[in-house]
Amino acid sequence: MTASVAPAPPGLPVRAASLTVAGVFDGVDLALEAGELLVVHGPARSGRTTLLLTLAGRHRITAGVVEVGGHRLPGAEAAVRRAVVVAQAEPAVGFEGRLRVREVLEEARLVNRLRRPEIDDALAFFELDTPRDLLVDDLEPATRTLLAMALAWAQRPAVLVVDDADRGCPPLQRRAVWDALLRVHAEGCTLLVGAQDRPHPVVPARSVLMPRLTDERHRRPLPPVRVAHEEGPA
Repeated sequence: MTASVAPAPPGLPVRAASLTVAGVFDGVDLALEAGELLVVHGPARSGRTTLLLTLAGRHRITAGVVEVGGHRLPGAEAAVRRAVVVAQAEPAVGFEGRLRVREVLEEARLVNRLRRPEIDDALAFFELDTPRDLLVDDLEPATRTLLAMALAWAQRPAVLVVDDADRGCPPLQRRAVWDALLRVHAEGCTLLVGAQDRPHPVVPARSVLMPRLTDERHRRPLPPVRVAHEEGPA
């Protein structure tokens, strides 16, 4: 049975207007209501991770603005970082693969000032019963992602960021990750998810396709590309 953890704060709206990071993306416009799910999908080197980190207040903005629950970027980075928890967005946020699961759990407890019951409840919420002596590098891709999500969820975020949600996952593992994301979504948390592929049509998400911004033949930036924002199926 899935555990019930203490309720997270209500999700927050996330908005962006003409958001630009030089050399990565240009003129992104977003309008997410509290509790909505955004999926940023596209190939490697498309700017997915940079966009997610920028919305989370963890990357410098060249032009445009972001608002998270009324906190405006640039300017309110500290407030946005308190509201938005990044589960994974490598290489900026990720596990040290040579650590064992028990070491990762203890590190998260100390760094984020969590109590052990809070971590245990979050692990149960994601139906994780991973042996504590396993190395992180030996975990299956979905288990590694779910562990990152659990440790982020233990912090009770209003907005949760999960990049590379489908990385390395075969179909059954991919489904397990999306099922877990939908459980978080059902709790009212605003979700910002990065993936290589669009989610299954049953996932109630808005989606942003990030086109590749590098010409592989000549290794030079392409002209700025305006990212499309489209409504996913309800």
